[in-house]
Amino acid sequence: MKVIDIIKNSLSLVAIFLLTWASCKFLDYNAPIIKHAFLNMALIGICLALFVSQVLAFKFRSSQRATKVNRLTKVATLFVTAGVMVVVFLESALWDYFQPYSCHDDVIYMSLVGILLFILRFIIDVFTPSNERIPYILAVLLLAMPASLGLWKKLQKPFSYGVEEQSVTHLFSGGDAGYDRFRIPSICVIPEGSLLANGDTLIEDRVLAYAEARRNGSLDQGDIDLVQRISADAGLTWSAIEVTQTWQPGIGKIGNPTPVFDKASGIFWMFYIAGDFAHEFGYNTWYMSSADGGFTWSEPQKFGNCTVGPGHGIQIENGSFKDRLVIPAYNQKGAFTLISDDQGQTWTQTDNLGVGNETEIAQADTSGNLVMITRIQIPLSKPHGELHKLLCYSKDGGAQWTAPVENTDLRTPICMSSIVRQNEDLYYSYPDQYYNRSNLTIARSHDSGQSWSSKHVIYPGPAGYSDLAGLSNNDVLVLFENGAVDYDERITLVRISEKK
Repeated sequence: MKVIDIIKNSLSLVAIFLLTWASCKFLDYNAPIIKHAFLNMALIGICLALFVSQVLAFKFRSSQRATKVNRLTKVATLFVTAGVMVVVFLESALWDYFQPYSCHDDVIYMSLVGILLFILRFIIDVFTPSNERIPYILAVLLLAMPASLGLWKKLQKPFSYGVEEQSVTHLFSGGDAGYDRFRIPSICVIPEGSLLANGDTLIEDRVLAYAEARRNGSLDQGDIDLVQRISADAGLTWSAIEVTQTWQPGIGKIGNPTPVFDKASGIFWMFYIAGDFAHEFGYNTWYMSSADGGFTWSEPQKFGNCTVGPGHGIQIENGSFKDRLVIPAYNQKGAFTLISDDQGQTWTQTDNLGVGNETEIAQADTSGNLVMITRIQIPLSKPHGELHKLLCYSKDGGAQWTAPVENTDLRTPICMSSIVRQNEDLYYSYPDQYYNRSNLTIARSHDSGQSWSSKHVIYPGPAGYSDLAGLSNNDVLVLFENGAVDYDERITLVRISEKK
């Protein structure tokens, strides 16, 4: 055997070993969201076929001089394969950040080295006087890897919800009202008996559900409207999808809905971000008010250059700061709050935590103390270990906060989550995984968030952002992203009985 053959075959064998290892790790990390064995068999079968092809190359090799056509074909094969593999690698880096699937660091790096070794082997083949067909076989098998992922996405069906079927309502699904995707859920309840600013008194809970309606797929930037659906009977029936706010003129984003209802004035406030992302950290926070409980709105007012929520704000119910409105927010320096003591007429930005990202707040106890739960932000594809949620507390109505501390009861991917006080307890909704957004779970704390002993899986499949609200009958509502393969296929409302 010639030295060049030994080099080529050695490169292929090492590449196959690395891709096989990476495939096994990928399957292991994503086991919770792989419903069928098809993907397991496909990826392992492809790796086995790669190995068999390379073994055959040792036995059946050709030293005939390559024709010009054969060399051009090899060049074309090289460019197509390399291009597809580069795209797949870049997508895997994004997967590690947005986490629809888990492509953790070891998977990314092993796949990258394996792909580079295969490309190097192809380059050698281009300049080697040989008519071997092995490069074409390897190229086809390599391309079959991402193809198998696509086929898996077509075959996999939704998972079962962990509640009775009548407790599940899909409020926003991809394709509805002409939008590609809906993301970033927000929910708020105006309790029965509330006197609205326009003089109306509610005879039942009014539930308002919001989402970002995206026309350009799942991209965080682009043509994105803020939409809503309203239920006048505590979530049993719903209005059609309506646009609450849209970017004008041109293409831009209205997002991160963060509403709060002021029981003292009867005014319903909506905070959101708006921008065209033309400048670094280009979103500004705006707010508007509704006197009729979310049907009509005042002219929006600009607050400043920061990001709110997403999710919901709160009104403090007890203690020295009773009736204060508190909105969670953040900027590049970390999380903070916006507070108002004059029924929303003026808003004050509090000190920055110096850490944190997407944030939600709840009243922690009957004394009016607050708890904040914030997302840990990891830069794109930066290696990281197991993550847990950051919690901190405030005794002065959200003006100052304790140093954030990881709560090891709450494992988390890089993802927003929600918290609400109901039935004298705290409820927390989150994807209960380390490396992908899946397994949407409701945890319950009886000690103001110090520990979370009770956990209930709502949806074991892909699931992302969520928001919580409480009804007057003590039921808890969770509005969350979920799907069969991607966590942003739809936004679903689930009602949790207080017995859960």
